[in-house]
Formats: sequence, structure tokens, C-alpha cells
Amino acid sequence: MYHHIAPGPAVRPATRFRPNLELFVAEEEFEQQIRHVAANYECLSVDEAVQALERGRLPRRTVVVTFDDGYRDNLLAVPILERYNVPAAIYITTGAIARARTFWWDEHETILERLEALQLSWRGTPRQWDLSSLALKQQAFGDLNLMFKALPPAEQDELLAVLRDAARAAGSEPPYFDHEAMLSWDEVVALDREPLITIGAHTVDHFVMRQLAEEELHRQIHESRTDLERHLGHPVTHFAYPFGREEHADVREFEAVANDGFASAVTTRPGHWRASAPHALPRLSVDYSDTMDDFRWKLSGWSAVLQRLSQRRAAPIPARV
Repeated sequence: MYHHIAPGPAVRPATRFRPNLELFVAEEEFEQQIRHVAANYECLSVDEAVQALERGRLPRRTVVVTFDDGYRDNLLAVPILERYNVPAAIYITTGAIARARTFWWDEHETILERLEALQLSWRGTPRQWDLSSLALKQQAFGDLNLMFKALPPAEQDELLAVLRDAARAAGSEPPYFDHEAMLSWDEVVALDREPLITIGAHTVDHFVMRQLAEEELHRQIHESRTDLERHLGHPVTHFAYPFGREEHADVREFEAVANDGFASAVTTRPGHWRASAPHALPRLSVDYSDTMDDFRWKLSGWSAVLQRLSQRRAAPIPARV
């Protein structure tokens, strides 16, 4: 699972406040990774992999490359994928492509990077952050991240408006989100014509799906699909859950996506694909900090096994009834 491709080589350590950096992979390192999987793994499109899974014939050491959200820098990946003949799926947040939705984590980074201090009042509780150092900015980013993920959509939008007003009052003028960082509809259509690219749905607004009321849940799933199908002119059959961990999407969401007619859906849970769960497929996140040794370790499967074991140990023991 990828999100962004950063032009050129990786620069470590980061020399400025970039809390979303883990969502990037440097272009040079992405090419090394794709070269490695092309030489050592069975690289399938999401269509091919899901069909093979259904038939019980998914080859061992299969890799499916995916991108989430629909950032414009995904275009940098296409020539590399073509060079090594590796397919990829790109899951699109249609509201962001239509310029009707911003991503709050990107706004948080922009706002906090510019300021030395920030204060706001939310639900009658004053909050303030000292932003005079990199570590303090990072802490504030984590605080805001937790606040936003815990809120239903209407309250997320309300808090974002409060945050923007507080940023402006502190001396940081908008815009806080660059819509040009997202693919355009014309670019999505052009990508869809690439033989190696599959376009999938990623909701309209990228909300935490477990926070959604039933009607809004179905709207987010269905409208993202129909938006894409209207522009692309063919069925869209693959889906990715926003955020995608257990606390973000679970059985209700899996069933809703299946009932809408999607052939598959991917989470961000670690693990291995199983034919019994085509609408809860796990993925391996590839991050900016990953070295090639880290990348190989993740592909070995042991990383996912250890993550699952550690999660089970950390889970609370249910009370006996």
C-alpha cells in the first residue's frame, strides 16, 4: 500500500516538520522496490489476484501494488510500473478529485508548520499548543489526529472550520490544502486507460466509516462508485476502506461494501489474503522510513504475523459471563 511518490531520492532524516512524510515513498526507492518485486514475486492486477483467490489458485509469493486517495504524484509511478510490467490499483476519493473535499491531515500539517502557537475552543473546552519546536508540533499533530478520527463527519467539518479560524487568528492565511495535489478527473480517466492501472473506489469524503450512520455509510460507498463509473464508462468493482484498521471498518462496513456489488475491498490490517474474506483483504503499508531490508522483511509475511500476535496480546481479556 502506497499513498504518495516523492520525486527523487529519499532525504533522511527529515529536516523540517513533515508529519505526513510516512505516507510518501521516494521515487528512486519506489523503483528499487518495484524492481525487486518484479524479479522475485508474481505481480498481479487486483482483478487477476481476486479471481485467482476465488478459484483457490492464488500463487504463493503474489504481490498486488495499490495506491490510496488519488494524489497527483501517483503519476510518477506509472513509468516505473511500465518499465517492470507491474500492475497497480489506485483507489480514488471522489470528493477530493471533484475539489469538494480536503484532507484534514494535510491541512493540519500546513497549519502547524506555519505557526509558533495555536489556541482554540472546542465544545466549551479551550485547547492550546506550543508549536515552538519540531517535537511540540509533532505532539500537536497527534492530538489533532486523535480528535478528528473520533468525530462523526458533521463534527469533523465543524472542528475543521474552528481550526481554520484559529489558524487565521494566529496569523496563518489560507489556503491550507492544495487541491492541485490531487489528480483531476481527466487524469483519472487517462490513468484508467493505462493497461497496468485499475481504478477503484475509496468513498466520497474519506470519513472513518464506523463513525457513519447507516444511510451515510451507503451513500459514501455507492456514490464513490457511481461517480467513477460515470467518468470512466465501465463498472468499478474494487474498494478500499479509508484508514482501514479495525477501529475504522469492520463487519458492518464489509457487508455494506459486498452488498453494493464490489468484488473486493482492501483494509490496512496486516495479514494474508483469504478466499473467505474478499471484502476484508489485508495490506502491507510501505513507508518513507522503510529501507530495502525493511521492505523485504514486510514482504516475507513475518512482519504481518508478528503485528497480529502483538495486537492479540495487547487486546483486553473479555469478562466471563
